[in-house]
Amino acid sequence: MPFPAYGAFGHGFAVSRLIQIVALISVVGLTAHCIAEMIEYSVLPFPTMIGTIAIGAFAILYVSFTSFLYLVSALPLHLTAACDAMFFIGFLLISALMGDPVALLHCQDPVHLDESIYSPQTEKRNHEPEFSAGLAPFVQRNTFDKSNRIEFVRITYHNWMSSSKESCQMTKGVWGLGLVLMTLFLASAVCSSAIWFNLRKQNKEQLESKVNKLEKVDSTDSYC
Repeated sequence: MPFPAYGAFGHGFAVSRLIQIVALISVVGLTAHCIAEMIEYSVLPFPTMIGTIAIGAFAILYVSFTSFLYLVSALPLHLTAACDAMFFIGFLLISALMGDPVALLHCQDPVHLDESIYSPQTEKRNHEPEFSAGLAPFVQRNTFDKSNRIEFVRITYHNWMSSSKESCQMTKGVWGLGLVLMTLFLASAVCSSAIWFNLRKQNKEQLESKVNKLEKVDSTDSYC
C-alpha cells in the first residue's frame, strides 16, 4: 500500500497518530488501574479520571479509524482537523482540572494523611490492617449499608496521592499523558489543516491551468 505523499506535514500527521495510539492505550490502562484501586478501597473515583478514560476510549477508536482512512487516501482532512481540535480541547480541560491539585504534590515520600483536611464523615473511619497505610485513617473497605450498597468515600487528590507512592505516581502519570495527548492532537490538527490547505491550493492551480489551456485552444480555433 503506497504511503500518501503529503510532504513534511503528512509525515508529521502520521508520526503524531502513531504516538497518539500508544499514549491513548497507556492512559486508558493507567486510568483504569487507578479507578479499580479506588473502587477496591471504597473511594469514589474522581470526575476527571472518569472523563479521561471515557474520552481516551473513544479517541482510540477515532484515531484507529482515521489512520486507516489516511493510509487509503480517503481521509476528510478538514473534518479531521476539527475533530482533532475538539480532542485537544477535551484533554486541555482535563489536564487543567487535574493539574491544579496534582502539579503541586510530590511523590518523594508518601506521608500519612492530615486529619485536619478530612470531612467530618471521613475522620470517623476505622483503621483496618488490610488497607494501605495512607488510606486506613478514613476509608473502610466494602462498607455496606442496610440496602446492601457499598458506601463510597469522597476524598481529594491530596488524600489519594498521599496514601502511597504508587498512587501518587499513577496519578501523575495520568496527568502527564493527558498533557502529551493535548500536544499531539494540537499537532495533528495543525498538520491535517495544512495538508488540506495545500491540496486545495494545488487543485485550484490545476483547475486554473486547465482553464487557461482551454482558453488557448479556443482562441487558436477561432483564429483559424
